[in-house]
Amino acid sequence: MVILTVKQAACRFKSGCAFLLMNELILRTPASGRINTALCLTMDTAKENVCNACCVDVINHGLQETPWGTHPRISLVFETDEKDENGNPKFLTRTFNNYAYSKSALTLALKNWLGRDISGEDDDWDIAKSIEKQATLSKSQAVSKAGNHYEKIDSINPGGTVHVQVSGTYERKEWTW
Repeated sequence: MVILTVKQAACRFKSGCAFLLMNELILRTPASGRINTALCLTMDTAKENVCNACCVDVINHGLQETPWGTHPRISLVFETDEKDENGNPKFLTRTFNNYAYSKSALTLALKNWLGRDISGEDDDWDIAKSIEKQATLSKSQAVSKAGNHYEKIDSINPGGTVHVQVSGTYERKEWTW
């Protein structure tokens, strides 16, 4: 006969956005008196970290100076199903280096989101076609170098069953770097 007990502990991260669950499985075999312990760590992302969105703009910034040199930059702008404190739709932006090689963040994001491999068979695909495509965004809280808090997009996933109706309130802003 094997006796199985489970102990569970939860820790809330400082940002308040995720929980770490630790399960301790204790297996006891009464005949031998031997105790085996296994720890299982799982991340349970709170629902606030995921939102439905629709791509409303693709901005090609051209060559931009970054701390790592000059790179071509591109941004994807999403309107989410969430509202800000004034009741207006929230917009989230993710900026990438505009490179189409197999391990670039842009290539991996588009492959995950739309199934498009811009480094391979879809190398001639126009990224502007992603406008009006639904997505599910994983996001987290971040702090800028200036100390401002903002939400950043961690990953762009295929759209779920909830579709975001674009409000038409998005206006492209001038970007300063």
